[in-house]
Amino acid sequence: MAKAATTATRKKTGRKPPHNPGAFLGLPEEASGYDRSRVVILPMPLEASVSYGGGTAQGPEAILTASQQVELYDPRRDDEPAMRYGIHTLPVPAVFLENGGRPDPAKALDAIRDEAAKHLAARKLVVGLGGEHTASLGMAKAVAETIGSFVLVHIDAHADLRDSYEDDPLSHASVVRRIAELPQCREILQLGIRSTSKDQADFAREHSGRNARPRIRTWYAWDMHGSKEWRRELRKRVAGKRVFLTFDVDGLDPAIVPATGTPEPDGLTWRQLMRIMAITAAEARVVALDCVELAPAPGLHHADFTVAKALYECISRIVLPVRV
Repeated sequence: MAKAATTATRKKTGRKPPHNPGAFLGLPEEASGYDRSRVVILPMPLEASVSYGGGTAQGPEAILTASQQVELYDPRRDDEPAMRYGIHTLPVPAVFLENGGRPDPAKALDAIRDEAAKHLAARKLVVGLGGEHTASLGMAKAVAETIGSFVLVHIDAHADLRDSYEDDPLSHASVVRRIAELPQCREILQLGIRSTSKDQADFAREHSGRNARPRIRTWYAWDMHGSKEWRRELRKRVAGKRVFLTFDVDGLDPAIVPATGTPEPDGLTWRQLMRIMAITAAEARVVALDCVELAPAPGLHHADFTVAKALYECISRIVLPVRV
């Protein structure tokens, strides 16, 4: 009886089968063709330096699959936003199919940079799906070379400011340090941080002054819980700037997204994440976005769905911004 009831509920409430399996949101051709779309999805299944739990190489596919169950309709807009602006899903770059799916990280980053730059030059919003956080360096280089100066808005549990980790300067734990070295990166705004080291904290403090390049502002998670001051400061810091927004899913509390390699307790809430994205989208020009570090796990498919829904919400806010 219980099984039959579950099936009946699924038939009653579940989304219709996607028009285009494998594409983000399963959009039909009229809303997913390249020329028609204002957004392109770039899968980046890089997994080379994970230091605890693995599985991030499966993150892009899991997000794409889960996205097919996300409803397109937004009650607040009384609209299906994706059908208006269009989202085209790119194939996985060929480099990720080499060497048994474990390419040389430097080659992978070059491939991400080249692919992202091509679509940025075509004035698309490029959305990268990781993969480990190192992939964001390829995205940042594309933004730097194609768009110019930018502000990095970094949502994460970890500062990722180590000069190297386990003798690897391209570690996921060093990605923000590498982005900081790009001359075009003018400011780094970190939100939700709750795990760092003294050398990283010292580096951030050394770059917190008004004349520092890049200038780094860190909001620890405990600075954000129960306070609205971070919202006002974030709004001022991003206003009128070009932004690359990088979202490590472990920035959220593991009660919301447990399927990640290095979960940390006391993370951001869903509403805090939406507020960050809404403020950034409304006040800045977001030129690129990525989402990294989802490590799909059996029985935790709600994490995949949550990340897919967060991306749809964020993309819609960027492409169709509203004042908040």
